[in-house]
Amino acid sequence: MGMGGRFQLFVKSYSSLFISSSEDVSDKARHYLSGLIQAGTRKTIERMVEVVLGSDYQAIQQFISNARVSARAVTNRVAQDADALIGDGKDAFLLLDEMGFSK
Repeated sequence: MGMGGRFQLFVKSYSSLFISSSEDVSDKARHYLSGLIQAGTRKTIERMVEVVLGSDYQAIQQFISNARVSARAVTNRVAQDADALIGDGKDAFLLLDEMGFSK
């Protein structure tokens, strides 16, 4: 399986975190995440729609602005998955510092 297929499986494994009692925004989340990966240095919605097949400007905009998604639940799940991959329960840790990206 190629990198694209593995990415799609990875994103799909988080789908349940993007479903609320009123709507399922997992497809919009997939389009948004795919756009972040594929859009190059310009991370605009316009660029995302150009490079992500089947995506829609308004749908991505509404996802970013209005989706009722728990950022804490997503962060906790990422932490659990990272711990399962690299944690040893005692001496390992993962430090993420977004300030390392050039602006």
